[in-house]
Amino acid sequence: MAEAQYPSAVAIKRAIKAVRDAGVKVGSVKIGPDGSILTLPAETANVALSPYDAWKAQQVN
Repeated sequence: MAEAQYPSAVAIKRAIKAVRDAGVKVGSVKIGPDGSILTLPAETANVALSPYDAWKAQQVN
């Protein structure tokens, strides 16, 4: 089994800055053991994603 490759703090900060620079207020950030970073806007932070939407969001990375 492969060892988890979580994203670095620098990569997470860079992703948050990019979203903010695009004019979107960050509501939450999810990180994955594969190094993925998923940022959700504040408007949807409290809305649970459907399994399909969660899968689709991961395909962008």
